[in-house]
Amino acid sequence: MSRGYGPLQCVAAVKLSQQLLSGPAAQECRAGPKDAMEGREAPRTGWSWRLRLFLYFKMEPKVYVSAGPTALLDGASESLVATCIAERGLPVAEVFWETQLTGRSERQSQVEADGTTSVHLHYMWQPQSQGQGQLLTCVVRHPALQSDFHIPYTLSVHLCVCVCGPTPGPAERLPHPLHSQRAL
Repeated sequence: MSRGYGPLQCVAAVKLSQQLLSGPAAQECRAGPKDAMEGREAPRTGWSWRLRLFLYFKMEPKVYVSAGPTALLDGASESLVATCIAERGLPVAEVFWETQLTGRSERQSQVEADGTTSVHLHYMWQPQSQGQGQLLTCVVRHPALQSDFHIPYTLSVHLCVCVCGPTPGPAERLPHPLHSQRAL
């Protein structure tokens, strides 16, 4: 976890060692695995000891909603409506959808190189005209946030127009504007 946060850990260890010993600061400071940091102390007396300090970082995730790749067409098969994304959170953010719709969620998580985690929560739904204007709200809960983060997303469902009736015969068809003859 300390990847990228070593200097911050060392500063914290130096301050802690000064408070504990009222003496010299940590002479050597290195980041260890899983949020651990070790510092060595070498006071004037000649003896040395090792301080192991566990630091827990909270990284606030960047949160946004992305629309699905295609328009929602009334009566179409199940489609991706939107994706709620909580990027680079530490610890992992809790992400969920609030809605009156009867769709389903698909979650994908990815651990980033810096130890943070990005969560993508897809909302899948079979579009229906009754969903037009309905709200789909992305909710993200994370300890670095003062309260739950809400992003509303309004659905736009396109209706398929059906032209019903017989096809007009040749005499009933209107001429194409580019082919019509106009008297000058």
